[in-house]
Amino acid sequence: MVAELENVGFDYRKVGWRGKKRGTFSTQKTDKGRMQRQQALIDRLIAILEGHLENHRQLLSVMGQKMRAMIDGHTDEFREIARLERVALERIALSDVERIVAIDTVGQALGFTKMRLLDLITISGEEHREALLDLRDDLRDIREEQELLKRFTQKLILRSLEQLFTYLGCAKLEKRNFIDSAAISDN
Repeated sequence: MVAELENVGFDYRKVGWRGKKRGTFSTQKTDKGRMQRQQALIDRLIAILEGHLENHRQLLSVMGQKMRAMIDGHTDEFREIARLERVALERIALSDVERIVAIDTVGQALGFTKMRLLDLITISGEEHREALLDLRDDLRDIREEQELLKRFTQKLILRSLEQLFTYLGCAKLEKRNFIDSAAISDN
């Protein structure tokens, strides 16, 4: 039987147990399909990261509105700003879960048990590397801006509370002085 197969140009050494030839078109096709799936997963991750970045930009905008309202003393705007801030934070939380799932999915497709964005940047192709680096840098920059705004807002709140306590302290002193002076005048 082997001789008959060799006569027609069939090489039995290239056939595995299940009849698949190693290193032939079928495995190349499978590798190409796997590569296309990995590329599609990375493209999806990039889209998710872009959405995540946009959510952070919206939060940064709301934080800026909140700071301006505090500086200008527009306390009537706080309720709407708090609602917008809550919505932005909920969107970030949802997109963060989506981001984590997408990174894990890409990691599993590439054979990693746990993958970070930095790992993906180092092994990704040139067409994805630049986009991933830009997104990582933009996310880092926007988080730094959010931290600065958050610290500034906290300082502003503390300063406002100090002024309030100072005012209340002066009011207590004036009241005490008024009561003391009234008591003195009664005698």
